[in-house]
Amino acid sequence: MLGKLIELSLRNRAIVLILTAFVIIWGVFTLQKTPIDAFPDLSENQVLVFADWMGRGPQEVQDQVTYPLETELRGLPQVKEIRSSSSFGFSMVTVIFEDGVDIYFARQVVNEKVQQALPRLPKGVQPALGPASTPMGQVFMYTLESSKHNLAELRTMQDFFLKPQLSAVPGVAEVASIGGYVLQYQVNLDPDLMKAYRVTPGQVYSAVAGNNANIGAKVVEQNGQEYVIRGLGLVESAEDINNIVITQNNNVPVYVKNVARVNLGPDFRRGLITKGGREAVGGIIVQRMGENTLDVIEAAKLKIAEIQPTLPDGMKIVPYYDQTELVKKAIATLKRALVEEFILVTIIVLAFLGTFRSSSIVTSAIPIGILIAFILMKQIHLSANLMSLGGIAIGIGVMTDAAIVMVENIYRHLAENRTGRNVTEVVLEAAKEVAGPIFFSITIIIVTFLPVFTLTGTEGKLYSPMAWTKTFAMTGSLLLAFTLVPVLCTLLLKGKVKEEETWIVRKLHHWYVPILKTAVKHRKATIVFAVVVMLAGFALLPFIGTEFMPELDEGSFLVMPTMLPSVSLTEATEAAKKMDTLIMQIPEVQYSVGKVGRAETAMDPAPINMIETIVTLKPKDQWRSGISKEDILMEMQTKLANIPGLNQAFTQPIAGRLGMLTTGVRTQLGLKLYGEDLKVLQAKAFEIEQVLKNVPGVSDLLAERIFGAPYLEAQINREKAARYGLNIAELEDTLELTIGGRAATKTIEGRKRFDIFLRYNRDNRENIEDMKNILVPVTGGSPAAAAGGGMGGMGGMPPM
Repeated sequence: MLGKLIELSLRNRAIVLILTAFVIIWGVFTLQKTPIDAFPDLSENQVLVFADWMGRGPQEVQDQVTYPLETELRGLPQVKEIRSSSSFGFSMVTVIFEDGVDIYFARQVVNEKVQQALPRLPKGVQPALGPASTPMGQVFMYTLESSKHNLAELRTMQDFFLKPQLSAVPGVAEVASIGGYVLQYQVNLDPDLMKAYRVTPGQVYSAVAGNNANIGAKVVEQNGQEYVIRGLGLVESAEDINNIVITQNNNVPVYVKNVARVNLGPDFRRGLITKGGREAVGGIIVQRMGENTLDVIEAAKLKIAEIQPTLPDGMKIVPYYDQTELVKKAIATLKRALVEEFILVTIIVLAFLGTFRSSSIVTSAIPIGILIAFILMKQIHLSANLMSLGGIAIGIGVMTDAAIVMVENIYRHLAENRTGRNVTEVVLEAAKEVAGPIFFSITIIIVTFLPVFTLTGTEGKLYSPMAWTKTFAMTGSLLLAFTLVPVLCTLLLKGKVKEEETWIVRKLHHWYVPILKTAVKHRKATIVFAVVVMLAGFALLPFIGTEFMPELDEGSFLVMPTMLPSVSLTEATEAAKKMDTLIMQIPEVQYSVGKVGRAETAMDPAPINMIETIVTLKPKDQWRSGISKEDILMEMQTKLANIPGLNQAFTQPIAGRLGMLTTGVRTQLGLKLYGEDLKVLQAKAFEIEQVLKNVPGVSDLLAERIFGAPYLEAQINREKAARYGLNIAELEDTLELTIGGRAATKTIEGRKRFDIFLRYNRDNRENIEDMKNILVPVTGGSPAAAAGGGMGGMGGMPPM
């Protein structure tokens, strides 16, 4: 079969050359379109389902939202695992599919199940699917800054101007906003005034909700023209809200302004960012799964450059995290290694073969083989990254083996051709002579990588790209050795061919022959020596450091401290500001941007007791003389050690996300305890923490605090509630509306949308005594009764 392939190629040399040219052109175009990343994406094939139920505790979210969703999602085809988490006001269900399942098919079947779960969910809960991305998709982050605008104005511009335009950039799955204040119209109810006017919170809520709408009444014809009829009743200002009529008392209208104060204020928030010690407003661009990272970032930058001139005076977009340079540096390093290998192999081949013509035939297999590898990479949707290009780099030296053997044998046969036989016949005979050994030797090398293809999970995703690309490159070089190489030999090795050893080969023979004779003469000693060397090598293995993946200098740090679960957003914000201020004292730091809590995306379910600070370093030519990245890290650790209440963890942005993906641990090494009793696990974790403090080399050590989040619980006294003729729903609805608040409707002001939010004045809902005295409407009795009469006392309760 191999002989027939070689013979067919030599009979159709023009076709082989044309096909080779086609492969080169195809490979160049494929190379330009190949997605480029720093690391292979190790994330699972997952679909996120999230739901907000603001104001509810984790237990209520778990029982009434997460559990119905999770049970409904079971039974989907090709699902490997379903995970869920419930936090304050937020439910997250992660459906992990088998590798190879089309992500959009997975999203479709998940969405169908989510729709079926809607009747089982509480009123107002609307679950949605997360973006079609992976945890590695946060490729570009920026802040929106201005010395002339406040945080609320910046956030409004981010949400209603920047976000819609950047979301339309090709390859962008989502733009997540974070920081600043989301504005809303706040109707702050005064319980004393409501009591005086005999008005209940529910009446105010209904009045506001029912006084904000436009309607259409079809058309009317007048004088041959058609007029569209519109009823205009949308709220356009705080004054419109003030003038909404709630009810009438003795034919006198009671307005909202009589019982409440209306103003524009900030919404409740569970996340923010700080920059340089001050609060900021920012956005996170999330890349769609399978897209080219460099193309997405470049398109986003072009859109930002287009948007910048249209922003209000003094407002500007400032990137603080950009993977472009990281990806370019990683790929440039591998490109340089590939070029250096190619040059080195070319020099060695030329030195050993001795003729430029023979060397050019051999080295031609390298670039063409690499292009074949890229063509095949495209067919299996494999990106160019450190691991995949590393496989090609490993295979470059071996790619020339087949061509060298083929050319050397053909060259020898042509030199021995004394009878004037046709060059093509000589080449065919010589090529067939070594075709079998070449095929089996290269195939054995390819087969040695087969165990890598059996790896599954994270290991398979990390190392299989390297195995695929080396296999592709070797296969390409093998195919070229049987087709292109013999054809080029007939074209370039014409004329008088003389076989002679180069001076390097002669010198090596001069050294090698005596050594070989000695080894053959003392066979037993040679075998013993080889065994000893082998055993010594194996004995050194335990002393060689191991690492799951190569460490990449990302040019930035990710500092991820955690605080006690009971910490408030205000306290966590102050800690993040202190961190930024201290970190910015280091001259090599360009930006320090801290994130407290979560951004408005399903990709970021972080609690408010977790701070994530991205520290971007300046170019190395701007560093102090003699300082290294390790020195900067040590200086940062020393400065941040003085902030109380922070359990520090230092890593890099991509490395940190990879670590969280693979182990769920934020640091390089972590221990997980499993058991049925969380209290026992927490106690054991503290014991282990004390033991590990004495281990040499440990710099940061912490045991995660599971407990400690305080709850203030209102226990309903059913007997007192029955005495007033109240049911649980009425009491809890009043509690929710007056303390937590509720959005009655939403204003439409051009592109902008603002909630109209109702609740008690701050002075009437900030302490326990005020909460006990909340007024609850009583049917058929006095206008209102004290809530404390139907509710148990409130106090600090143990955490859930």
